[in-house]
Amino acid sequence: MAQGTARRSNALVIALFLGSAVAANLAVNAWGQPALVFTAWVLIPFDLITRDILHDRWKWRGSALWRRMALLILAGALLTCVASWNAREVALASFAAFAAAGAINAIVFHRNLHRSRYFRMNISNLAAASVDSVVFPLVAFGVAGTSGELCVAQAASKFIGGLLWSAAFLYIANRNKS
Repeated sequence: MAQGTARRSNALVIALFLGSAVAANLAVNAWGQPALVFTAWVLIPFDLITRDILHDRWKWRGSALWRRMALLILAGALLTCVASWNAREVALASFAAFAAAGAINAIVFHRNLHRSRYFRMNISNLAAASVDSVVFPLVAFGVAGTSGELCVAQAASKFIGGLLWSAAFLYIANRNKS
Protein backbone atom coordinates (compact mmCIF):
# COMPACT_ATOMS: atom_id res chain seq x y z
CA MET A 1 0.00 0.00 0.00
CA ALA A 2 1.46 3.37 -1.00
CA GLN A 3 2.25 5.71 1.88
CA GLY A 4 -0.45 8.26 0.95
CA THR A 5 -3.06 5.58 0.52
CA ALA A 6 -2.06 3.98 3.85
CA ARG A 7 -2.38 7.32 5.66
CA ARG A 8 -5.83 7.95 4.17
CA SER A 9 -6.90 4.43 5.04
CA ASN A 10 -5.62 4.80 8.62
CA ALA A 11 -7.37 8.17 8.92
CA LEU A 12 -10.62 6.55 7.80
CA VAL A 13 -10.28 3.72 10.35
CA ILE A 14 -9.49 6.26 13.10
CA ALA A 15 -12.55 8.33 12.12
CA LEU A 16 -14.73 5.21 12.16
CA PHE A 17 -13.36 4.21 15.58
CA LEU A 18 -14.01 7.66 17.03
CA GLY A 19 -17.40 8.00 15.37
CA SER A 20 -18.67 4.71 16.72
CA ALA A 21 -17.29 5.41 20.22
CA VAL A 22 -18.94 8.83 20.36
CA ALA A 23 -22.20 7.46 18.92
CA ALA A 24 -22.25 4.71 21.57
CA ASN A 25 -21.60 7.22 24.35
CA LEU A 26 -24.29 9.61 23.14
CA ALA A 27 -26.81 6.77 22.75
CA VAL A 28 -26.22 5.58 26.32
CA ASN A 29 -26.42 9.15 27.58
CA ALA A 30 -29.73 9.72 25.77
CA TRP A 31 -31.46 6.39 26.43
CA GLY A 32 -29.61 4.86 29.38
CA GLN A 33 -29.21 1.12 29.80
CA PRO A 34 -31.72 0.20 27.03
CA ALA A 35 -29.21 1.67 24.54
CA LEU A 36 -26.68 -0.92 25.65
CA VAL A 37 -28.47 -3.51 23.49
CA PHE A 38 -27.69 -1.55 20.31
CA THR A 39 -24.22 -0.49 21.39
CA ALA A 40 -23.30 -4.05 22.44
CA TRP A 41 -24.37 -5.64 19.15
CA VAL A 42 -23.22 -2.97 16.71
CA LEU A 43 -21.06 -0.09 17.89
CA ILE A 44 -18.72 -1.54 20.51
CA PRO A 45 -17.83 -4.65 18.48
CA PHE A 46 -17.15 -2.33 15.54
CA ASP A 47 -14.83 -0.30 17.78
CA LEU A 48 -13.03 -3.46 18.88
CA ILE A 49 -12.45 -4.49 15.27
CA THR A 50 -11.23 -1.04 14.17
CA ARG A 51 -8.83 -1.05 17.11
CA ASP A 52 -7.49 -4.43 15.92
CA ILE A 53 -7.09 -3.10 12.38
CA LEU A 54 -5.04 -0.20 13.71
CA HIS A 55 -3.07 -2.54 15.98
CA ASP A 56 -2.16 -4.63 12.94
CA ARG A 57 -1.19 -1.57 10.92
CA TRP A 58 0.78 0.15 13.68
CA LYS A 59 2.43 -3.14 14.69
CA TRP A 60 3.79 -3.70 18.14
CA ARG A 61 6.20 -0.81 18.54
CA GLY A 62 6.43 -0.61 22.31
CA SER A 63 5.23 2.64 23.79
CA ALA A 64 4.23 4.09 20.39
CA LEU A 65 1.29 1.66 20.09
CA TRP A 66 0.20 2.29 23.69
CA ARG A 67 0.47 6.07 23.23
CA ARG A 68 -1.55 6.05 20.00
CA MET A 69 -4.26 3.85 21.48
CA ALA A 70 -4.42 5.98 24.64
CA LEU A 71 -4.79 9.13 22.53
CA LEU A 72 -7.61 7.51 20.53
CA ILE A 73 -9.47 6.56 23.69
CA LEU A 74 -8.99 10.02 25.19
CA ALA A 75 -10.09 11.64 21.92
CA GLY A 76 -13.30 9.58 21.96
CA ALA A 77 -14.11 10.77 25.48
CA LEU A 78 -13.29 14.39 24.67
CA LEU A 79 -15.30 14.35 21.45
CA THR A 80 -18.25 12.96 23.40
CA CYS A 81 -18.00 15.90 25.82
CA VAL A 82 -17.76 18.35 22.92
CA ALA A 83 -20.85 16.80 21.31
CA SER A 84 -22.78 16.88 24.60
CA TRP A 85 -21.44 18.20 27.87
CA ASN A 86 -24.30 16.31 29.57
CA ALA A 87 -22.65 13.07 28.42
CA ARG A 88 -19.46 13.68 30.42
CA GLU A 89 -20.22 10.95 32.99
CA VAL A 90 -20.79 8.44 30.20
CA ALA A 91 -17.60 9.70 28.52
CA LEU A 92 -15.69 9.06 31.75
CA ALA A 93 -17.13 5.54 32.01
CA SER A 94 -16.30 4.95 28.36
CA PHE A 95 -12.75 6.20 28.85
CA ALA A 96 -12.20 3.89 31.84
CA ALA A 97 -13.74 0.90 30.06
CA PHE A 98 -11.92 1.48 26.77
CA ALA A 99 -8.60 2.01 28.55
CA ALA A 100 -8.92 -1.23 30.52
CA ALA A 101 -10.32 -3.18 27.56
CA GLY A 102 -7.74 -1.69 25.20
CA ALA A 103 -4.86 -2.80 27.40
CA ILE A 104 -6.22 -6.35 27.60
CA ASN A 105 -6.99 -6.33 23.88
CA ALA A 106 -3.45 -5.26 22.96
CA ILE A 107 -1.81 -7.83 25.21
CA VAL A 108 -3.94 -10.75 24.00
CA PHE A 109 -3.72 -9.60 20.36
CA HIS A 110 0.07 -9.38 20.54
CA ARG A 111 0.45 -12.75 22.25
CA ASN A 112 -1.44 -14.32 19.36
CA LEU A 113 0.45 -12.74 16.45
CA HIS A 114 1.43 -16.25 15.32
CA ARG A 115 -2.26 -17.17 14.89
CA SER A 116 -4.59 -16.27 12.03
CA ARG A 117 -5.83 -12.72 11.84
CA TYR A 118 -9.45 -13.83 12.43
CA PHE A 119 -8.44 -15.78 15.54
CA ARG A 120 -6.33 -13.02 17.10
CA MET A 121 -8.99 -10.38 16.40
CA ASN A 122 -11.67 -12.44 18.07
CA ILE A 123 -9.73 -13.88 21.00
CA SER A 124 -8.50 -10.40 21.91
CA ASN A 125 -12.01 -9.03 21.46
CA LEU A 126 -13.45 -11.69 23.75
CA ALA A 127 -11.07 -10.55 26.49
CA ALA A 128 -11.68 -6.85 25.76
CA ALA A 129 -15.48 -7.25 25.57
CA SER A 130 -15.48 -9.02 28.94
CA VAL A 131 -13.48 -6.24 30.61
CA ASP A 132 -15.46 -3.46 28.90
CA SER A 133 -18.75 -5.09 29.93
CA VAL A 134 -17.81 -4.97 33.60
CA VAL A 135 -15.98 -1.64 33.80
CA PHE A 136 -18.43 0.51 31.78
CA PRO A 137 -21.64 -0.27 33.68
CA LEU A 138 -19.87 -0.09 37.04
CA VAL A 139 -18.51 3.39 36.31
CA ALA A 140 -21.61 4.62 34.44
CA PHE A 141 -24.35 3.17 36.64
CA GLY A 142 -22.61 2.21 39.88
CA VAL A 143 -22.61 -1.10 41.70
CA ALA A 144 -26.31 -0.83 42.55
CA GLY A 145 -27.22 -0.21 38.89
CA THR A 146 -25.16 -3.05 37.47
CA SER A 147 -26.12 -6.71 37.42
CA GLY A 148 -23.98 -9.72 36.65
CA GLU A 149 -26.51 -10.78 34.04
CA LEU A 150 -26.13 -7.42 32.30
CA CYS A 151 -22.35 -7.80 32.22
CA VAL A 152 -22.49 -11.34 30.83
CA ALA A 153 -25.13 -10.44 28.23
CA GLN A 154 -23.07 -7.40 27.17
CA ALA A 155 -19.87 -9.41 26.82
CA ALA A 156 -21.60 -12.15 24.81
CA SER A 157 -23.29 -9.60 22.53
CA LYS A 158 -20.05 -7.70 21.93
CA PHE A 159 -18.18 -10.92 21.17
CA ILE A 160 -20.82 -12.17 18.71
CA GLY A 161 -21.02 -8.72 17.10
CA GLY A 162 -17.22 -8.75 16.85
CA LEU A 163 -17.27 -12.15 15.14
CA LEU A 164 -19.60 -10.72 12.51
CA TRP A 165 -17.70 -7.44 12.04
CA SER A 166 -14.33 -9.22 11.78
CA ALA A 167 -15.71 -11.70 9.25
CA ALA A 168 -17.10 -8.81 7.18
CA PHE A 169 -13.84 -6.86 7.40
CA LEU A 170 -11.69 -9.84 6.43
CA TYR A 171 -14.04 -10.73 3.57
CA ILE A 172 -13.76 -7.19 2.18
CA ALA A 173 -9.99 -7.04 2.76
CA ASN A 174 -9.44 -10.38 0.98
CA ARG A 175 -11.79 -9.42 -1.85
CA ASN A 176 -9.87 -6.16 -2.40
CA LYS A 177 -6.59 -8.09 -2.65
CA SER A 178 -7.93 -10.07 -5.60
